[in-house]
Amino acid sequence: MSRYVLGSIFTITLLFGACASTPRHETAAGKCARSAPCRSAEEGWIELFNGKDLTGWKLAHRHGVDSWSVQDGAMVNTTPTGAFPLDHGTDLVTTAEFGSVELYLEFNIPKNSNSGVFLKGQYEIQLLDSFGRPPGMGECGCLYGRVAPLVNASRPAGEWQSLDIVFHAPTLAPSGRMTKKARLTVYHNGTKILENIDVCGATGGPYAHEKERATGPIVLQGDHGTVSFRNIRIRLLE
Repeated sequence: MSRYVLGSIFTITLLFGACASTPRHETAAGKCARSAPCRSAEEGWIELFNGKDLTGWKLAHRHGVDSWSVQDGAMVNTTPTGAFPLDHGTDLVTTAEFGSVELYLEFNIPKNSNSGVFLKGQYEIQLLDSFGRPPGMGECGCLYGRVAPLVNASRPAGEWQSLDIVFHAPTLAPSGRMTKKARLTVYHNGTKILENIDVCGATGGPYAHEKERATGPIVLQGDHGTVSFRNIRIRLLE
């Protein structure tokens, strides 16, 4: 869970409650998500993390605690101790912005830790130590606070896991009015857990209070717990 959502979740619930209370799981259009997809450059995949340094990424808040490093080919957020704010790092953001994409990544979440992946900097797929728990709107793989995963596909804490996210960005009129909602399909460890769901506005994150737009950065949550990422790849869908 992002701390940014705490101050705005009530307002968001009022604005988007109708959609959030009746989540839809439908057959996803296209065939870009697969349980074990090839991820070669020839198929349009772009590496977002080179395994050596944090080129292409920046802190969401330039004065925030820099809790990120690269260790053994993985991007690691280590929750600081005694830092201000206490026990919090800082979210990491791509310097590039994206619209409709397929995003693949692998993550390792320690016991009792908490993180998230934000599409367009606003829509959070929760990362949590949820092994053995029933699916829920706050558990791993959910669209945070809105739609629970169809099943809990989590592995035990400390094991590497994968997310394959198919994201269709919202369509906006020249006036800025949304004409088509964003949509998400998510595979967790090769199991489909969210199927072509509508995304009704921001769920939180460092850009939650910005106006809806067609593009935005990928954000990895680092302000709430220790987590590691590797093999972060993306390809454009539209």
